[in-house]
Amino acid sequence: MKNFQTLHTDFYQISMAMAYIMDNRANVNTGFEGFIRHIKTAVNPNEDFYIFDGETEIKAFIKLMRVEIKDPQFKETFWKLIEPKITAPNKNQIRKDFDIKWEDIETDFEFTVVPNGTVVLPKVPVFQYKGPKIWGQIIETIVTNIYNGRTGLATIKYLRDNGMTCYIGDEEFDFINGIMNNETDAIIKYEKILRKTAKKFRKSTDKILLEASYRRSPSKETADMATTIAIQNGWNGTSNVGAFLQGFISQDTIGGTMAHAFVMSYENERDAFIAWDRIFPATTMLIDTYDVVNAATMIKQMVDDGEITSPTDVRIDSDPLDVYSKQVDEIFNGTMVSRVDNVTGQRVDNFISGDMSVEKFEKFEFDGIPFTKAMAGTKYVYDNMIVEKLNSGFVYKIVEYVNEAGEIIRPLKRATSKSNYPGLKQCSYNEVKNVLTVWCITQDGQFGFNAMDKVRPDTKVEFKSA
Repeated sequence: MKNFQTLHTDFYQISMAMAYIMDNRANVNTGFEGFIRHIKTAVNPNEDFYIFDGETEIKAFIKLMRVEIKDPQFKETFWKLIEPKITAPNKNQIRKDFDIKWEDIETDFEFTVVPNGTVVLPKVPVFQYKGPKIWGQIIETIVTNIYNGRTGLATIKYLRDNGMTCYIGDEEFDFINGIMNNETDAIIKYEKILRKTAKKFRKSTDKILLEASYRRSPSKETADMATTIAIQNGWNGTSNVGAFLQGFISQDTIGGTMAHAFVMSYENERDAFIAWDRIFPATTMLIDTYDVVNAATMIKQMVDDGEITSPTDVRIDSDPLDVYSKQVDEIFNGTMVSRVDNVTGQRVDNFISGDMSVEKFEKFEFDGIPFTKAMAGTKYVYDNMIVEKLNSGFVYKIVEYVNEAGEIIRPLKRATSKSNYPGLKQCSYNEVKNVLTVWCITQDGQFGFNAMDKVRPDTKVEFKSA
């Protein structure tokens, strides 16, 4: 397989891209945005802003990507990655249809990114994508990784240079600065921290444990290191495709299922579940995009009615995980450890994720919370209190798409504490009034940034709709 940088992503991005292709949604005009929900105290104790960094690297990656996705070998590498994960019985026909559909995938798209040094404020985008859904989905991991750690470091530098509170000494700053610049001594020190942390996580639970730290790891290099160390210490798998393409791990260790963007790409959850089941039956379905209990109930009924194959497990990615796990367990009428669907005889287990820590695993195990699989990422790579200061906590979400009727759909995620403003936004700063107006729904469909480099930490933000 050719080592395309564009495919250095999380496997679930590739899984969703495959489902989009087969459901004729790869070319759907879609908007994605990267932003923060709140300011992390570990990065900025003042809790009011960040300083953005990553513009240059984003533009360089996009430039390379535009070339790679037109390479004839890109399609074959994509297929070789996804083929082992296809569970549908008609795989040969899927391959034939895939070859035909791939030829129709468009490669042109738009993107905007704020300048380096821009003040970052909650729920105000720093990156925007508009174009074919497939490419906007695939790049989520890479672009988030590029600016997440860099913005953390840039913010700390700004606080130090301006005599503001940041609670980090010179030696500690040199350490995280060394991590971000891939300096040998800092990397060796961080590697030791990761090895210790990986062992703690593995010891905290005897369930299937998967690693998914790539998006928010300090850097691409540290993401690959974290993945390799996790696998070496008994973790059962990872979402990091790049680690495989570079030869650090074997292909059988990579995997990933649907994320919230997939469900939000359909006008209702039922259609999303059916589309997924056509390509990946008897795998994992995500149930917390809107309402955990409703989604679990829906899936149970769909299985009972023969609409879909019973999934092997359902993933819950929002707190309260312990409460949701018990509620879902009851819906599927099983024991507190596993469930068996009455129609198919297929076990349906809980797969939990979402800021899983060693302490949370230990508590869940002690309390007997029903789950058989779990995914950890952010808490793994940021277990150290000093390294944690690099984690800005960026997210990347689908904010709009055009449906078959030509209407712009602006989905709104309702998972606990994970809401967002829908729509590609036009962000305009008025320097005289010191007000940043964020138009969530614009009359002319325009999006982008105006005078964002002049925004100040004390700027007032107004979210409006035309």
